[in-house]
Amino acid sequence: MSSDPLVLAQIGCGYWGPNLLRNFSSLPHCEMRYVADPCAERRAFVQDNFPKTLAIESPDVVFDDPDVAAMIVATPAARHFAVAKRALEAGKHVLFEKPMATNASEVDELARCAERGRLVVMAGHTYVIRTESRDALQAHLAEAGIATLLNYPEALPFYPAYAYLGHTLDDFPVAYRNQSRILPLPLYPGMPLR
Repeated sequence: MSSDPLVLAQIGCGYWGPNLLRNFSSLPHCEMRYVADPCAERRAFVQDNFPKTLAIESPDVVFDDPDVAAMIVATPAARHFAVAKRALEAGKHVLFEKPMATNASEVDELARCAERGRLVVMAGHTYVIRTESRDALQAHLAEAGIATLLNYPEALPFYPAYAYLGHTLDDFPVAYRNQSRILPLPLYPGMPLR
């Protein structure tokens, strides 16, 4: 492993952004170089709590910094597509706070951009469970009126978009083993408690 840190930038530091910033900043081989947020109060929060990270108003410098390898997008969902597409076009890997975009055609376009650039684009998932009977649990929840979706029916390394990397099942045995066991849970304000 290289001794050079993985240089990251985060766009947005609102509701969930501080959690992402804290977690990535705590990793020993990561350098969170920038957080871009248009809100002066959020930038002050970053500077006060993460003094090694430069809080900036506009993300323009992030897209132009050749050292930034990946970007974390934690903006309102309506901005995800535009920010991520620009990041991919600038040669940056992208991790989203979910959802990736507001419609399927935007997700497809981001996948095409990532494939062209040989980059990774993915959404983070906080509320997931692992169960041996995922499909039965999903059916049970559907009967109770609780819709769930499989974000990744296959583990990411095995998607056609990443075929050029040449991975085999032996490269990611845990991901392969768990791909049929993971179920994202829908948690949202206003969700019925029953």
